[in-house]
Amino acid sequence: MLLALLAVSSCRFQDLTPGNSRRDEAMVQAAVGAFYQALGTKSLDAMQRVALPAATVLMAADRSPPVLVPVRTMIDVPERRNQGGGVRLVRTEYRPDGDIATDRIVVVAHSSDGRREFEAADVIVLARRGGEWRVAQAAFGPWKVRTAP
Repeated sequence: MLLALLAVSSCRFQDLTPGNSRRDEAMVQAAVGAFYQALGTKSLDAMQRVALPAATVLMAADRSPPVLVPVRTMIDVPERRNQGGGVRLVRTEYRPDGDIATDRIVVVAHSSDGRREFEAADVIVLARRGGEWRVAQAAFGPWKVRTAP
C-alpha cells in the first residue's frame, strides 16, 4: 500500500501545449469577435482590418444551395448576423495548426419581434500574417430556431 501511494504521489501530468498557443488562442478569439462586431455594425473599415482582402464567406441557406461571396459584401447582405446589432457568440471550439486556425462558433440572434432566438454554427478559418490573425474564410451555417438557452 505504501509503495502504491509513493508511486501515485510521484506522478505528474505532462503539459505538451505549445508555449504560444494560449496567446494565439486569445488573439484568434479577439479576431473572431472583431469579425462578428464588424458584421453587426456594418463597418467596412473594421472588416478590412480583421479579414484578408480575398476572404470569402460560404453561406448556407435553408432551402437554397450554398453561395460563395466576398466577405466585404456581407455588410450589404440582409442577414441575421448583421441585423439588429449582430449576434451573440455562445460557444467556440478553437483548433490551431501552425499559421492556420479554425474556430467553430455557435451564434445566436433574436427574431425581428424579439420573441424567439435562432442559432447557427459557423466555421471561421484564420491565417496568421505578420504576427496577426485575420479571417481568410467563413462558412455560415443555416439558422435554426433555438430550443434551449
